[in-house]
Amino acid sequence: MVFVGLKKMLLFTSRLEGAITEPHEINVMMLYQCEIINDLLDILNIDVDLELGDREVGMIAVKSDAYKLIATICRKNTEIQADLFEHLDMLIDVKGTADMQGEKGLALNEV
Repeated sequence: MVFVGLKKMLLFTSRLEGAITEPHEINVMMLYQCEIINDLLDILNIDVDLELGDREVGMIAVKSDAYKLIATICRKNTEIQADLFEHLDMLIDVKGTADMQGEKGLALNEV
């Protein structure tokens, strides 16, 4: 439950009010300087056993949200894009469900 509130706060603060697709440049840079990229990469590196089904739904949702945040903070920010480009192989290799793959594709498009 704590992560859900944190996720909503991070997504909310990284976007301009009323414009879901527009990043809030100042807040994004503050998140970046707090090294949120390392935390997001750590989350995406956690192994998920897709055969466990319902027991892994929470972790798959967390990874999907990590991709949403990556897409938001990368948009229009070449510094963050360059930083994440160095980890592109890892970002591509993350396993997940079809729903998560959609978010992954959007995030990779921004990187």
